[in-house]
Amino acid sequence: FCTLLRKVYLWMAAETHNEWYVNAIAGGVSSCVAKTIMTPFQRVITLRQLGKEGDVPTLVKEILKEERKGLAEDAPLQMRHLKGFWRGNLMSMCHRFPYSAVQLAFYERFRNLLTHTFKVGDNDESSKFTVKAVAAGAAAGVSGTVAYPLDVMKTRLQTGNEHTRTWGAAARTIYGELGMYGFFSGITTNLMKTVPEITINLTTYETVKFTMIDRKYPENVAVSCGGVAAALIAVACCYPLETVKKRVAAGKSGVWSYNGPADCFARIMKEEGIKGFYKGAALEGCRAVPQVLLMWHLVEFVRGVCREQLRAVL
Repeated sequence: FCTLLRKVYLWMAAETHNEWYVNAIAGGVSSCVAKTIMTPFQRVITLRQLGKEGDVPTLVKEILKEERKGLAEDAPLQMRHLKGFWRGNLMSMCHRFPYSAVQLAFYERFRNLLTHTFKVGDNDESSKFTVKAVAAGAAAGVSGTVAYPLDVMKTRLQTGNEHTRTWGAAARTIYGELGMYGFFSGITTNLMKTVPEITINLTTYETVKFTMIDRKYPENVAVSCGGVAAALIAVACCYPLETVKKRVAAGKSGVWSYNGPADCFARIMKEEGIKGFYKGAALEGCRAVPQVLLMWHLVEFVRGVCREQLRAVL
């Protein structure tokens, strides 16, 4: 096993022109910035997925009420009361940076390795698409498994439950319910959701982007169109699994308690129908499109900056 790990390390370190590190930095930084900006939307979406009823203004008032607990109703709203919209964001960044960094770096490395191994030509569009899909799926599986415990803790922090308001409290609650297994509760559903989502995201983005560049569209336009297409298709295909994942990960902190992903899926279908899987989907689309769009523009920008710095140093 140690020999295998050493080979993997040497394989990653052999990436020419330090592209491994460039992609890791670009993926981590861009994802964290975009995620932080859109976190208030995600906070409301999470409440909808966990069964909280009401329209967006009602849920926003509920979040503010939680932060203003103990104060008079006519007490003035202060900036510190808005922190509820970013509850768990620091933990989210602790999860998001390594998750996105490993994901993009592994994807680029896997794609290059498969392209070289199978001698895929520049004009072989079908094989290029297959290579992208396989590389994206593999990268999603690796990053999703490594970072999943942090994702579970982030979800607990975002539920607003008084017993899971801090990292330590969330960890103790999770461990007290199911032991170490609790940190990986719902990981099967998570991988079932993240693998196709990341596969769709990466392959759609790159396919649309490079197709438009080949047709002489400006690069900024190509990046924008690729990001929008990737976000919309991913939400439409993968949102139901995200709902199941969030409800299972929330455990007893949510409105319901489920005996695993299969039980959650069956009960949602029986009690709420197809609409139950898409609670908050419209808001998710409003969040995902600008977030993915911003993320890919930042990825390209950070890549350019890192490459310029490396050329200056080397």
